[in-house]
Amino acid sequence: MQSYVLGGDVRIGMEDTTQMSLTELVKSNAELVEKAKWHLERLGAPVAGPASGQSRLSQKA
Repeated sequence: MQSYVLGGDVRIGMEDTTQMSLTELVKSNAELVEKAKWHLERLGAPVAGPASGQSRLSQKA
């Protein structure tokens, strides 16, 4: 979330984060995405869906 607060994009995945809390391991990437989405929405951030992400990636290539 710090990336968003500082004006950047946010990405999440199990390669970056292995725990949901001190005692709970991540079960899937989808679980991480839902948690990140929940936090971002509470900060008022626009959350892009898969089509938007694919479009942005194809424009950079």
